[in-house]
Amino acid sequence: MFASAPSNILYVDDEAALLEIVRIFLERTGEIVVDTTESPLEAYEKVMTGRYDAVVSDYQMPVMDGIALLKRIREGGSQVPFIIFTGRGREEVAIEALNSGADFYLQKGGDPKTQFAELANAIRQLAGRHKAEAVVHRTREMLQKTESLAHLGSWILDCKTAQLTWSDETYRLFGLEPGVCAMTYDAFLSMVHPDDRELVDTAYLTSIEDGEDTYAVEHRLIRIDTGEVRYVIEYCEHLRDESGEIIRSIGMVRDITERKLAKLELLQRHEDLQAAYEHLTAVEEELRTSFDDLAGSQLQLQESERRLADIIDFLPDATLVIDTAGRVITW
Repeated sequence: MFASAPSNILYVDDEAALLEIVRIFLERTGEIVVDTTESPLEAYEKVMTGRYDAVVSDYQMPVMDGIALLKRIREGGSQVPFIIFTGRGREEVAIEALNSGADFYLQKGGDPKTQFAELANAIRQLAGRHKAEAVVHRTREMLQKTESLAHLGSWILDCKTAQLTWSDETYRLFGLEPGVCAMTYDAFLSMVHPDDRELVDTAYLTSIEDGEDTYAVEHRLIRIDTGEVRYVIEYCEHLRDESGEIIRSIGMVRDITERKLAKLELLQRHEDLQAAYEHLTAVEEELRTSFDDLAGSQLQLQESERRLADIIDFLPDATLVIDTAGRVITW
């Protein structure tokens, strides 16, 4: 297995000799790497780089005491774990430190080995928590970025409390600012297209009644911000307790509008082509019928001409044939 990276610590104290003693003790196991400074102002600049997993600070220092440094760091937006390590043992100092956002308060004095061991233990706990929180934060950011790129949201429905939790991207898919309001199942249904609400509700309830573990449903929604109709597909998995009762439903929702519209356009083109084909077939049949009628008329004309020729051949010479308009058509 790979060894975990050592924790990076900044130790601030105006006693140079103590800085070196504490650094040597903390670094002896290889689990902790210590940077030191006697200046609280320099310490602030170092902390704001985001390099450290924890900060250890003396309380009473010139220019700026440890609690003032802590407040400035918190005001700067950093939540790095902060340990006050001081010889000032007054209770009010400890209370002020903790109320100002310190994570730990340790008093100097007594057996050095014991107090340094206690300090090292506090650093390991706080630095470990800080690293874990950083990993969770990075993972959440990656998940949110992935959901945004894929137009994919997620949600959790607590079946005991009816509380519906949406990811940021789910809010965006429905045209809402992330976290702008608490969600409920009924609020969700109100944003589903009216023609699809019964379909969506039935899909969820039927999956429960039939004892299914999963279900999927495709439906339309109406975005709150623009009123635009979008197509989505939802997948859901039910989680059960030991008795088999559903305690939580976990799902995802994906925007498939472009794919759906392309499919609908393709279907419309197919229908248009089918209609055009049927029209051409009808015209072809009509032309075929007209051709047959024309061919029949031509045969009748040919038969009439033949009979007329027979009549003319039978009549005496100098016989004229005149049509109804008085025109001589043969003689």
